[in-house]
Amino acid sequence: MDETDDGVGHVGREPAAEETGRARFHSESRKLGAFFADLERTTIVAHENEYGLSLHMKRENDSWSWVPSFIHNDQIARCGINRQTVRDIGREFDIKDTVLLLAVLVLALEQGRTTPADHVFLWDRWNCFSGVPSAEDCDRLRHTQDLAIGLERDLNEQTARAASDPISKFLVEHPTAQTARNQLLEALATYRRVQSKFDVIEFRKRKGRPPYYQQMGICNVLVPMWPRLTGSQPTSWDARPERGGKKPSRFYQFLQSVCELAGLKCPDTDTVDGWLKHMPGKKPPRSDD
Repeated sequence: MDETDDGVGHVGREPAAEETGRARFHSESRKLGAFFADLERTTIVAHENEYGLSLHMKRENDSWSWVPSFIHNDQIARCGINRQTVRDIGREFDIKDTVLLLAVLVLALEQGRTTPADHVFLWDRWNCFSGVPSAEDCDRLRHTQDLAIGLERDLNEQTARAASDPISKFLVEHPTAQTARNQLLEALATYRRVQSKFDVIEFRKRKGRPPYYQQMGICNVLVPMWPRLTGSQPTSWDARPERGGKKPSRFYQFLQSVCELAGLKCPDTDTVDGWLKHMPGKKPPRSDD
């Protein structure tokens, strides 16, 4: 696959997958902001029932909505948080939607407890997969799409060869075989349309473990969700005595609380500020944060 790298981790993409019926495979530098995509025009509602939580998301102008993740009560328990902890955090940071807050905390804590992944799968620009995809998963996706494309090509060649090939003529003209063939071609076309929405990102190798990788995973969840929880943009700065400030920014305090829940050391404010500056689509911070 041909790629172009501008030196800052943005890699040139292949032609639109819809044109080829293939998933897109490309490599990127590991960066902040890959867990959720394009939340600016997305409605997000968290639902709670006796079994756990689900995140219901609907993008603007989309005719469909999608539940990307169901969070079972066992997952919540494994994260070591309970409803009282969530209510306490909600009061501290003036977050009214405690159901959405619980979902965000669980997703963030799970990210904070993972080891660095070599790959990420996106479907229609959403990270909707639990667990850590492997190189074998990527190879399997390549293999199945190659099989689908090859089979579709062979079936279409049967039609072209019907005049000279008696086997192709029989399979094309026999009513039962013709029906099965048409259904198979339709299924293959649908399958390829689904696969064309896949983006498979392979992170470039770095020497050693990336610093604060688990904390960065937590930020990947918290940063895009902070405006939904509080109405403010995330910022990171230390206490500012010259402005009468005795505490860091609200988002940084929130990150400190989540890192504490995960049993992790929170990076300093400058490190987090550096992550925020590379956040895709980052808006200027509101002055009241």
